[in-house]
Amino acid sequence: MKNRLYGLLALLAGTLLLGTGCSDDESGRTLLAAKTNLTLAKYCNAEDGLTSVVWKKGEQAALVAEGPGRTESVFAEPILPGTERSLFLFNVTAPRGPVAVAAWWPADAQVTCEDGVLKTSIPAAQDGTVSPILLVGHTTGVVNSYEGVDMELSQLGCTMYIRLIQNSYKVTRAVIEANGGEMIGGEVSVRMTDWNVTASAPQVTVTPAVPVDCAAGGQTLVALLAPVDLSSGYTVTLYDGDTEVDKLVDNTPVRLAQGGKVDTAEAEKLPTQLLFCGNNTACVIEVGSEPPADYRDAVVWRWDSRSVAPVLGISESQCRVGEGKPVDNNRKLLLSGATGWCVLYDRQTDGILWWSTSCPQVHSSDLLPNDRVVLACSSGADANCNKVQVYDLGQNNKVLCQYDLESAHGVVWNESTQRLYAIGGKSLKIYKLKNWESDTPELEEERTVETPKNSVHDLTAVNSHSLCIAGKSAYVYNTASGTFSELAHFSACTALKSVNYNEDTGEAWYTDATVPEGDQDWATQTLRHTSNVKNGEADLLIRIPDLSVYKVRVLRW
Repeated sequence: MKNRLYGLLALLAGTLLLGTGCSDDESGRTLLAAKTNLTLAKYCNAEDGLTSVVWKKGEQAALVAEGPGRTESVFAEPILPGTERSLFLFNVTAPRGPVAVAAWWPADAQVTCEDGVLKTSIPAAQDGTVSPILLVGHTTGVVNSYEGVDMELSQLGCTMYIRLIQNSYKVTRAVIEANGGEMIGGEVSVRMTDWNVTASAPQVTVTPAVPVDCAAGGQTLVALLAPVDLSSGYTVTLYDGDTEVDKLVDNTPVRLAQGGKVDTAEAEKLPTQLLFCGNNTACVIEVGSEPPADYRDAVVWRWDSRSVAPVLGISESQCRVGEGKPVDNNRKLLLSGATGWCVLYDRQTDGILWWSTSCPQVHSSDLLPNDRVVLACSSGADANCNKVQVYDLGQNNKVLCQYDLESAHGVVWNESTQRLYAIGGKSLKIYKLKNWESDTPELEEERTVETPKNSVHDLTAVNSHSLCIAGKSAYVYNTASGTFSELAHFSACTALKSVNYNEDTGEAWYTDATVPEGDQDWATQTLRHTSNVKNGEADLLIRIPDLSVYKVRVLRW
C-alpha cells in the first residue's frame, strides 16, 4: 500500500510538472493538471428508495472549466475504483486562478458547455422510471493547486413522488405544472458561476407503461423535475384516458432541490360526476360533499334526445331516453330508449357514431371487442323483444345475431374473464364469443345462473371479478366463485332501477322506484347515495323535480 501511494504521488508530481510547461492562450487559459476528488451521492429511485453507486474500474467521469465559447469536457478514470469517493487526475484547459468547474457522471451523458453555461435536458415526457440518471457537481477553485478541488455529484433533477389515493380509477398519465408558471422540464441550462438553473417546459407528463390501478391503494408515480424554486407550489393532474380523475395541489412555495425529493400533497378530490336520464334529457351533474339545492345549478352537460329524431327517422315523441352508459373511458356514451332506439354518442364531437331502431324495449347496452355492441331488449310483442342482440359499429341498424332472454334488462362485457354477462327475469346468462374474427360472429351460452330474486333490472360492473345485480334488493355476484352476496342497504327495496356500487369505498349511487315518482310507475325523481351499503340509510338525496328518471351512472366517484 505504501509503495502504491508513493507511485501515485510520483505520477501526480510528473503530471503537474507537465501542466506548468504549457503556454497560455489569449484568454489566459492553459492546459493544467487538475487533482480532483469526486464523490457519488445516493440518488432517489423509482421504488421510493435510494440507490448507491461506486466508481468502477475503467469507467470515466467528465469535467469542464468555465470559459468563453464552446468548452469541451475532459475525461479521467478513478484512481480508487470500488468506492463512492475517488481521486481523479484531469488535464483541463483553465486559468491559473480560481475558476468555476463542474463534473458529472455518467461521462457520456448529453451535457454541453458554452459561455460558462451547462446545457442538458430533463425530459418533459417521462415514463416513471427516473431517467436519465445524471449526477452533477460544481465548485470554484484553483484547479492545479496542491489541494485540488472537491465535488459531490448528485442527481441534477429533483424527484417527485406522486402519492395516489385509493380509488376506483386507473391513472394512465399525470401532468405536473408549477402554479406560478415556472419552467420545470425540457432543456435545462445551468450557469456555472452561481449554479442558477433554468428550464424550458412548463409541464412534465408521466405516462407509465402500464396504467396504475388505484383500487389497491398505496400506489406511487415518479417524476424527475428541474431543480428550481416554485413560488406558488404545483398542481398534479391525474388522468384515466382523457378523463381527469383527480388533482394534487400544493399552493405553498416549494423548492425542488438538486438531488432531493418532494412528496405530493394529498389528492384534492374532484366532484363526483353523475349521468342520469329522464324524459327527453340526459344530464351530467357534479356533486360535492353537499347536494346542490337545485340540480340544474350543478349541470355540466345536457343533451336533448329529440335531436336524434332526424338521424333515426322517428318522431320526437319516440325519443324518450332511459339509460346512458359511459364507455371508452367516458369519451362516449351509449344512450338508449325503451321506445326502441340506441345510439353511440361521441361527447367530444357531439356526433352520433352508430345507431339502431331494431331494438324494441332496449334497456341496456355495452361495447364488445372488435367494434361491436350488444343490446338487451326486454318484454314486448315485437319479435325482437326478449332478446340479446349483437351489432357491428360499422353497420347501423343491422342485427348480426340475437339470442333469447326473457325480460332482458342488463348486459356487461368483462374484459378480464372475456365473457358477456346478461340478466333477465331470474336468470344471469354467461356467454363466450365465438367466431368473433369472422363476419358471422356468435355468442355461445356457457351457463345460466339463477339469481336470488326475480325481476332483476340492472347489471353493472363492480371490478374485474364482481358484478352488481339489482331489482328486488341488490347482490354482488363473484364471477370466480359463482356466489351472490346481498348488499344489506337495499334489502327493503322492491324496484331498484340502477345501482352503482364502489367496493373500495363501500358507497353506492342508485335510483329506486319502490315508491314511484314522476309520470311513470317505474320512475323516480330522486338520485340516492349511501356511504355504507351495509346499513339502511341513504345519506344524500338529489331531487330532480322536472324529470322522470330511470337510471343513474357514475362517471367519476
